[in-house]
Amino acid sequence: MTTKLLEVRDSMTRISVLAIRFDPADAIERAIFGQNWYGTNIDDQSRYVVVVRLNDLEARYAADDWPTGTRTMTLAHQHILAHFNELETGDVVDVEFEQGWKPDKKRAEWRDMLAAGQLLRLGSRQWD
Repeated sequence: MTTKLLEVRDSMTRISVLAIRFDPADAIERAIFGQNWYGTNIDDQSRYVVVVRLNDLEARYAADDWPTGTRTMTLAHQHILAHFNELETGDVVDVEFEQGWKPDKKRAEWRDMLAAGQLLRLGSRQWD
């Protein structure tokens, strides 16, 4: 499996997500995915990308399975699925930009927090 941490942005919205692509590393993983109806070969199984919202751990494996009224997650999931190989951990998926509604892509808020020294220090539970 391949995982990436991404920041989904939309109008007045920031959602941190974990994206997981099913690209099984061995026969055991292929078998477990297969017995759960995700296909029986690597090509079929690697078409799935589970997106998990980190704030509430709500997750979906299909973009159109997000509840009605969650345009942000539906469109972001579609983009993540289509561009998974190009995305890197820390990238922003800006729904407004990707849909052509805004000319400029939003900046990741975590970058500003990091620059300001506001992120949690490794090995510590204290904020800087």
